[in-house]
Amino acid sequence: MNSSATEADQREFLLIEAFRGFAAFLVVYTHFWALSPGSPSLLRFAHTGVDLFFVLSGYVFGPYFFGKSIGTSSTFAGTLAFWTRRFFRIYPLYLLALCVYFAEKTINEQDLLYVVEHLSFTFLQSKAMAFYYNPPFWSLPSEISFYLVLPCLVWLLHQAHSIMWRRITLAIVLALALCSRIFLGLSADYEKENHAFILLHHLPGLAIEFIIGALLWAWVRRSDQLLLWPAVLGVIAWLGLAQHFANVGDAGIQASILKGQLGGLAALCYACLMATCIRWVRSARCESVFKADFVICFCQWAGKLSYGTYLFHIAVLRAAQAFSLEYQLAHLPSPEWLALGLTLLLAFLAHRFWEDPCRSLGRRLANAIKA
Repeated sequence: MNSSATEADQREFLLIEAFRGFAAFLVVYTHFWALSPGSPSLLRFAHTGVDLFFVLSGYVFGPYFFGKSIGTSSTFAGTLAFWTRRFFRIYPLYLLALCVYFAEKTINEQDLLYVVEHLSFTFLQSKAMAFYYNPPFWSLPSEISFYLVLPCLVWLLHQAHSIMWRRITLAIVLALALCSRIFLGLSADYEKENHAFILLHHLPGLAIEFIIGALLWAWVRRSDQLLLWPAVLGVIAWLGLAQHFANVGDAGIQASILKGQLGGLAALCYACLMATCIRWVRSARCESVFKADFVICFCQWAGKLSYGTYLFHIAVLRAAQAFSLEYQLAHLPSPEWLALGLTLLLAFLAHRFWEDPCRSLGRRLANAIKA
C-alpha cells in the first residue's frame, strides 16, 4: 500500500470514529432533550442514531463481504480469533455498565430481574426485559449476533470462486435480508409483541442495515469522484422522514405502509451522507483538515467515548435528576447538562482504566490463537 492510500485510510478511520461519536450523541439527545418543551420536533427522529451504529458496524466489516479473510491461518483459528477480539470489544465495558445498573436497582430497592439473560445477551423475549435496566441495551444482542454470523457468511461468499458468483450470492443474501425486514415489519404486532415484533428488532430484521453498511464500503471504492448528491439526498430524505414522524408519531407509522421500516430508511439516509463524506476524506482536497491536531484528537475521542456514552448515559441522567430533585440547587446546570458532562467523564475513565486494557488483552489473545 502506498503512502497516499495509507493516509486516505487513516483519514477515513478518523471520520468513522467521528460518526460513532455523532451516533452516540443522537441517542443521548433523544433521551435527554428530544421530548423537552421547545425541542425541535424534527429532532425526535434522533432516536435513529442506533441505526447509524448498525450501518457503521456493517461498513467496518465490509471488506469481509468482498474478499478479505476472517483469519490468516486456519479457518477455525481465524474465526476464533475474530470472536475473541469482538468479545473483548463489547463485553467488558457492557459488564461494567450492567454492574452500574444492578447497583442502581439495588439502591432504589428494586428487584434484580433477568440477570442471567442480561449477562448472556439473551434478553430477547420482550421489550420490558430488554429495557429493564437500560433501554439502549436492546441493540447489543443484534450486534453480537452479527459478529457470530459474519464468519459463516464470509465462508459462504468465499465458496463462490468467481466474482460473478460471489455477486450473485451477495445479491441473494441482500434479497433475503430485505424480504425478511419487509415481512417482519408488516407482521409485527407492537402491542402483543409477537414473534415478528421480536425478530424485527434483532438480527433477522436488522440484517439489512448491516448489509447497507457493507455495500457502502464497496461503493465508495468504485471511484474517487466526489459526489454531493448522495449527501443532499440523504439529508433531504432524513428531514422528510423526521417531519412525518413528528406529525404522526409511532402510532401513525405503525398504521401506515412504513410500519417497521423507519429505521431501515433512516439507515439508508445515513449511508448516503456517509458516502459523500467518506469520498471527501479519501480525496487529497481534505489533507490539510485532517492534519490539524485538534481535528485528529476530536475524531479519536469521539470514537473512543461513543460506546461508554451509549451505555452509561441513562444511569447518569437518572442520578442527576434524582440529585437535582433532592437538593434543588439552582446554581447547578440543568440535570441533563450535568448528566452530559458526567457521562463523558465516566466514559473517559471507563475507557482509560477498563475498556482499553481489556481490548488490548483481547488483541493479544487473538494473536496467540492465530499463531
